[in-house]
Amino acid sequence: MDGEILDAVTEWGTRPVSDGVSGLYELADESFSGAVTDGTAWAFVLNGRFVGVFDGDIEAFEDASLTAHTAPDLSLPLLYAMQARGGEVRGQYYSNDTPLSEIDDTLSSGNFVGYVELSENVLSGDYYVVYYGGRSLPVAFVGNNERLLSGDEAFERAADEVGIYSVVDASIEVVDLPERPGPEPESERASDDDTAVAITPDADAEEASESEAVDDEGDTAATEAGVDAAGGDDDPESDAVGDDGASADADPDAAGGRFSELNMTGDEATDTLVTADTADEDAPETADAVATDVEDEAGGAVVYDPDVDGDDSGTDDSGADDDSAHSEIGDDPDTDDSGADDDSAHSEIGDDPDTDDSGADDDSADDDSAGGDVDDRAFLDSTTEESTQTDSGDLDRLRRELDAARAAKAELEAERDRIAAERDDYREEVERLRDRVASLEAEVERLGTDADTDADATPTSTLDPDEALSGTNLFVRYEDKAGGTLERAAEGRISETELRDNLRLDYHTEFEADGVQVDGQSFDAFLRSTPEHRFSMWLLSSLTYEIRRTDTRAHLSKLYEAIENVDRIDLDGAVDVTVEGADDAAETTTVSFDVVFRGKMGDPLFAASFDDARDPTHASTIQSLLDSAESVSGAVPSFAAAFVVTTSFFDADAMEAAVDATRGGLFSRSSRKSYVKLSRKSGFHLCLVEARDEDFFLTVPEL
Repeated sequence: MDGEILDAVTEWGTRPVSDGVSGLYELADESFSGAVTDGTAWAFVLNGRFVGVFDGDIEAFEDASLTAHTAPDLSLPLLYAMQARGGEVRGQYYSNDTPLSEIDDTLSSGNFVGYVELSENVLSGDYYVVYYGGRSLPVAFVGNNERLLSGDEAFERAADEVGIYSVVDASIEVVDLPERPGPEPESERASDDDTAVAITPDADAEEASESEAVDDEGDTAATEAGVDAAGGDDDPESDAVGDDGASADADPDAAGGRFSELNMTGDEATDTLVTADTADEDAPETADAVATDVEDEAGGAVVYDPDVDGDDSGTDDSGADDDSAHSEIGDDPDTDDSGADDDSAHSEIGDDPDTDDSGADDDSADDDSAGGDVDDRAFLDSTTEESTQTDSGDLDRLRRELDAARAAKAELEAERDRIAAERDDYREEVERLRDRVASLEAEVERLGTDADTDADATPTSTLDPDEALSGTNLFVRYEDKAGGTLERAAEGRISETELRDNLRLDYHTEFEADGVQVDGQSFDAFLRSTPEHRFSMWLLSSLTYEIRRTDTRAHLSKLYEAIENVDRIDLDGAVDVTVEGADDAAETTTVSFDVVFRGKMGDPLFAASFDDARDPTHASTIQSLLDSAESVSGAVPSFAAAFVVTTSFFDADAMEAAVDATRGGLFSRSSRKSYVKLSRKSGFHLCLVEARDEDFFLTVPEL
């Protein structure tokens, strides 16, 4: 899922929720609206309905520890679910030529599912109108602080803006939850048993007569309810949104404004989902029909294909389907049966045969006592009472023993799970160490082979290290493009060993590398032993897995998503930055770094500066990198991170400089770690790395 969405959702407030499937049903029962995550997968929830699951499936939440984020507005879960799923831009319009209010009327009346985005050439903020179930939900993020607006206020602000807005056709898929866990409560089982007895077809003639009378009454009530429910569907304009939508259209003041809340609970939820499902089934026809209407109003400004039949029969059929759905909901046979069952259950309980038997036993006992011996009867009563007390005592004891056994079993199961988790952690650590040993052994063998080759080779020329690095570029290549790649690693589909075995860094030099020696080594051996080359390999092959293991993808989203896009690495590289001067004249400056990571189009993604001195790295080194990185980030939005790599360590003033640069504003609530925010949509991560024992360790941010 997109990092911008993750950053926005993690800023929402959290609420307590149970773990696993129980927590999902808890949110559904409480009509929760927001997002829930297990740390990897995310689900968006609207009024208790799960409208999208991303970075996993719904089964991933089973037995998982959950975190629920409450949405500040109902439109946000729908908007982010649509954006995460992706949609198709059906048209773009200039607000002065086609006002937003005209498009809004057309999309709302056509049961359009998607959203309108007004952000291009708009400086005041980002504006959206989300459409679902025949209703529109405006929302806006205004100013550098991205202040949230919704409802009439958001729509009026959007309608007053001048810019280009896009109509995006998206879809929503309501996700079914797994089966609710846990046994059925005893009270419900008893109620079901009573109901089953009341409707048993083998009852005697009198009980059957009473049950039929109760069923007739239930059917009559259900018929009346069905007539009342169907009566509200006579107006064809109410088919898309149900009774609530028609009421809001008739009386805006009574409905609370132009934009009513989207209710997805109870019967209204069923109506809305029926409308949405019908719209999804006729998606191509309905979307094209709406597009035709929009094109007519916009005077032919629609970007997509306008070859659509102007007949409105598709919309009429959808309305007919909605009427049928409303009628079926109003005449739900389950409700009638439930009412009949309850009445029958009460009727049977009133004539409890156990009560009659008890009375008969008492009468029989009285008759027997009248003709029996008084002493025998007293002895019998005493024996029965003692037996009853003994049975009651044994039952209580057995219940206590059962409760104790269950508690002991639960403790043992928890201990077993803890030991199993610890065992799995140790296994992963062993595998990681084995991979590391194999990698080091292979490196030792390769260096030995290179040393032998260097001893036999006769050098043709020599270069100093700075000259050799400044004329060298590295390229990300693979032994097999269908095997382990950076993209597959980011998706978690391959292991770190598979990536290392398939990844290679080819080099291109501005000089003839054959026969060249640098510091008494062949150029190839020298290059692979440099901190710059080893750091590049670590960033591409190890950093991705460190972020995944520590579950910090959301906090380092911009850095994490940019790693898979690296295609070229410049050693002793430079970045040209174009800025506008005071007289609006463009000025181009060159910013230099020890290493620059670039994408396929040459855009800088990362930059790194190295400090190979034995003394601690001071704040001046950090500040120098920050000045250069800020100028690059301001001109290139794709710039994701700046690294300072030291072979020593960072002293206290260097750490303070890093903290001050990434602290953010006084009211900053960003969840990103070690992030230097320059504006509302630009910034980069600042990372401090220590190089020791042929390996690299990320000091800031702390994972």
